[in-house]
Amino acid sequence: MIKRITAAVIGLGLMMLPGTASADDLTSARDAAVQATSNGMLTGFFQRADQHQGVRAQTVSPTITGAVHQMLSLNPEFVRGTQPGTPATFSHMAVRADSGTGRQASVWLARSAEGWTVQNMTTNTEELTFAEQGGTVFNEPQINAWYRLSGDRITPLNQSAREAVGKGISVSGYQQRVHAQYGDKLAGSEYQNKGTLGGFGTNGGSGDEERDYGVALVSLGLLGLAGGLTVYGLRRRQA
Repeated sequence: MIKRITAAVIGLGLMMLPGTASADDLTSARDAAVQATSNGMLTGFFQRADQHQGVRAQTVSPTITGAVHQMLSLNPEFVRGTQPGTPATFSHMAVRADSGTGRQASVWLARSAEGWTVQNMTTNTEELTFAEQGGTVFNEPQINAWYRLSGDRITPLNQSAREAVGKGISVSGYQQRVHAQYGDKLAGSEYQNKGTLGGFGTNGGSGDEERDYGVALVSLGLLGLAGGLTVYGLRRRQA
């Protein structure tokens, strides 16, 4: 059994923040992540992760490691069709954290009225691994698919992406795909009015299904839903 714990505090601002970040933003975001190592936030997160793994919580001395990365996510206007050549938009900052006991996490940061603040922590560091490889990397949160954009070509980086686009797809072909998938699920749609979470069905599931409530909440940004949500989710996959 594989378990992934995600702690999320996610609102509209996290997903819909426009533009890219400056060098000062990168520094401020890193400072906010470092603060989480001293105020107990990261320590508590890693200890909860241990508990969800069914092991005794260890004493941790978390540190922030590596560079802060600007993360990109599927652009709602690209889905809508109003920005044909812009499949991704700025989503959040992320930086790697090390527990000191071998566990790692991705710390997400978003800009608030007070500056850059920690908005999410997840033991899934996949996004950082892809970002560290370079190039323009973005996420399709509804299926947790990761892609690399190079010119007019979008190539898959994980299994979810490969299942969606095979070995790769053109930007226009990808736009047709996501418009068909999510075009009727944008802000103001009947889909939103029914309260369905971005891209995820409401049918009940068995113990074999995968759920990542962090990913589901992130997808709310595509729908344009506002508000602050605090969630601790557990993703389980039966081997």
